[in-house]
Amino acid sequence: MKKSFTRIDEACSSLPKFKELYLKLKRHIELSGKSLSTLQNYGRCLATMALHLNCCPTEMEEDQVLDYLQYLKSQSRTPSSSYFKHTVYGLRLAYKLLGMPSKRVFLPRLKLPKKLPVVLSHQEVKCLIQAAPLLKHKLLISLLYGCGLRRFELLNLLVKDVDLDRGMLHVLEGKGRKDRYVPLGWLLVRGLRKYLHTEKPYHWLFNGRGDNGRLQRFSETGVQWALREAAKKSRHPKTGDFTCAASLLCHPPAGNRSGYYDAERSPGACRN
Repeated sequence: MKKSFTRIDEACSSLPKFKELYLKLKRHIELSGKSLSTLQNYGRCLATMALHLNCCPTEMEEDQVLDYLQYLKSQSRTPSSSYFKHTVYGLRLAYKLLGMPSKRVFLPRLKLPKKLPVVLSHQEVKCLIQAAPLLKHKLLISLLYGCGLRRFELLNLLVKDVDLDRGMLHVLEGKGRKDRYVPLGWLLVRGLRKYLHTEKPYHWLFNGRGDNGRLQRFSETGVQWALREAAKKSRHPKTGDFTCAASLLCHPPAGNRSGYYDAERSPGACRN
């Protein structure tokens, strides 16, 4: 399968100045240790802006930039939508890297809404887990919620990171590139032991197959699909919304990362 031609590729090929800017963004983000998703988000938003006006964003006049930002806001339902936010933050970083005066273009300050988290009860989580048809998918959901893992932390788990004897999970280079140990409930230990015995995953704890048929790390879209299907089948007002369920599982409320979900009290956590 051929690699899809992205907006970033299109802007780099048609606008040499944008290609120079993108390479500088890429170098800065990689050297500063920021995630690849930051580069993709900033690059995609700035590339769309460049293609829309047929000009590199750093060479645009102030009115052009402000008119484009006004256009984005008019197209969005909320002023602080992620796309608008990434465009503004991308522009700020581009101006900083090129040493441009910060006041050359007025960029709005974004006020993020302060919302209270919607928390799933034990029974709601149990319904979501039981709705997953495969043991692998049950464990994906159980580890996301029971161990407070982020999606990239889950996908980066290796077989050797699971210590069933001690009932511990070793998370390497999580958020902030910090390592940590996370306790596993006895039901998760039992489910993982069964999974390791029957599936025999290679290297990564959760494997998938690439376009060439070779084993590789389980994909982000695979996790999304598993969550989406479980949310549909659970038919609960909260978990039935895939976006809500995914955000709740991948980002439990702050301060509850370790042992947030009491797996020992949820008999369906690892049943197949």
